[in-house]
Amino acid sequence: MAIFGCTRAQLANAEDEIARLSNQLADKDEALQQFQMQLDEAVEEQVQMAAKLQMADGLYRNFHHFGDSLNSLQSTLALLASSLASEKKVAIKAASVSVDARKGTELMVTNLRQVSSTVQQAVGNVEGLNERADAIGNIVNLITEISEQTNLLALNAAIEAARAGEHGRGFAVVADEVRNLSKRTNEATQEIAMQVSKIQEETNATQEKMSTMAEQSSELSKIGDEASTGMGSILELSRDMEGVISAGALRSFVELAKTDHLVYKFAIYLVMMGVSDKSMDEFSDHTRCRLGQWYYEGEGHGSFRNLPGYRELEEPHRGVHRHALEALAQYHEGNVDQALRELEGMETNSMQVLRFLEEMAVSAEGDNSLLRVGT
Repeated sequence: MAIFGCTRAQLANAEDEIARLSNQLADKDEALQQFQMQLDEAVEEQVQMAAKLQMADGLYRNFHHFGDSLNSLQSTLALLASSLASEKKVAIKAASVSVDARKGTELMVTNLRQVSSTVQQAVGNVEGLNERADAIGNIVNLITEISEQTNLLALNAAIEAARAGEHGRGFAVVADEVRNLSKRTNEATQEIAMQVSKIQEETNATQEKMSTMAEQSSELSKIGDEASTGMGSILELSRDMEGVISAGALRSFVELAKTDHLVYKFAIYLVMMGVSDKSMDEFSDHTRCRLGQWYYEGEGHGSFRNLPGYRELEEPHRGVHRHALEALAQYHEGNVDQALRELEGMETNSMQVLRFLEEMAVSAEGDNSLLRVGT
């Protein structure tokens, strides 16, 4: 029985051990299941990560195509900016031609006024000459009357001398001379009268012609005034057109500069993502890019330096290039954190560049008379 009892105790211990081992096995099975679940989750995450990496790799590769699209847009905007710049030159030339035409018209009007004034004076002189001719005619008439009376007196004296006979012979000779003198005087006065009459006819004809010329000159002067006013309107329209085209040209350049800006930053990011092997020497500084050349040497410096936003643009534009190039340098040296900080600086300055570019364009569009450089 002891043996049997010992066996029962052993069996009980064995059962306990089996129960304990069963519990341990159950715990391990549960742990194994949890591990399997974690393993499955890890595998799923790895699969998802691989998919994301594959997508990222595809996106990186497609960034080149996106860059090509940006370059195409950049080329289109450059062509538009160039076209508007050419149109601006034409508008400036048109305004200059309008100024010259207006000056010529004003000079013509001034000359016509002088001609009209001169003709009016000439008409007055002719009228005075005609009045003098009338006065001469009156004097000739008076002389004619005196001559006729003298001739009549000489005739009466000759009659009386004939009656006196021998005693009146000397008086008759005097009477004949007086009659001859009266005759010559009468002939002379008739000749003078004829000449005066011709002068009067000619002066009257001249007066009529000059009066007509004076009226025509006055009318031409009025027409010239109207033409001058019209040329002034055309000139003002040309100036407005020049301002509008200049504002449009500036707007197109601003949009081109924004696109250049985006393309420049995009190229930086491509290098830092390992998609591009572009070297630092291939990236321009702030004076050699399109915006820099426009700002320091081109039309920006010549025509737009007084616009709001122009002077403020310089420092952040310099900052964009400085931070971008420094980001590349830090990236190549393996200083990722510093490279990211430089990228942040690039983006901060970039937003300021875009803001000041927009401020310039809006200012020009709001008051395009600021862009009238042709007058």
